[in-house]
Amino acid sequence: MHTQSISGTEAKSAQVCIRIPDFMDVWLERRARAMGSKADVVRDLIEREMAREEEEDLRAMFDQAAAEQTDEERKDRDLLLGAFEGEDD
Repeated sequence: MHTQSISGTEAKSAQVCIRIPDFMDVWLERRARAMGSKADVVRDLIEREMAREEEEDLRAMFDQAAAEQTDEERKDRDLLLGAFEGEDD
């Protein structure tokens, strides 16, 4: 088992063995040629899925917070945000 430093902490790496159908292995092999190895492809897929789930969770949190705002709070927010328009110019 390998260890990897993530944000200053040590994280152990696990090894996973899976069986996949031949057509998936062919696809994985094609992707691996461009990315380095089958393991690199699988790690990339997992990282993308984790990022997608995190984005989904954040979006749900923001949607819930927005739904709980009153009309007055939305107007105040819009006024505040409007005060910063054009500052990047």
